[in-house]
Amino acid sequence: MAALFALVLGMLAGCANRADRDIRETIDRYYTRQQVNFRIADSTLLSSGLHTLVRQTADKEKYEAEKTRNGPFPTDKPLMIEGDIFTSIYEGQDKHVIKSLAVEKETAKVQIEFSNTNYNMTWNDEIRLVKEKGAWRIDDVVFKGKKGGPGSTRQLLDEFLKLTSP
Repeated sequence: MAALFALVLGMLAGCANRADRDIRETIDRYYTRQQVNFRIADSTLLSSGLHTLVRQTADKEKYEAEKTRNGPFPTDKPLMIEGDIFTSIYEGQDKHVIKSLAVEKETAKVQIEFSNTNYNMTWNDEIRLVKEKGAWRIDDVVFKGKKGGPGSTRQLLDEFLKLTSP
């Protein structure tokens, strides 16, 4: 009985270690690219829901640019999102360190310390992931290093999609 218990514990630990490794790999693959431009985000690393919001936002920006260009004030700036939407800081990050990771079934929360060495800034955010079709995908980023404004990537995109230009 003790041998069976040890075997089951070993298998569970192996599953947890694999999930941790896969989650770390997803985050490292995404954030190593230092993508400030969300329009070219690697959709294979985003959840289907977040990818849909990103695509809808990029489409709305194109629509708003065309609307402004053909409107009475073609030199005005159209509605658009500027800066990094996958970290708290507008300028984005160039270094990340995973501080902690918690997995519960098909979801995970990862506490990350980001840095932007050019601006000598360090802050913490929370990355939320979901497991879709056997792979871990980024589903949201909760902005811990930002005061005021939208509290997460999803909230920022949702709010932008609700905006209407004058």
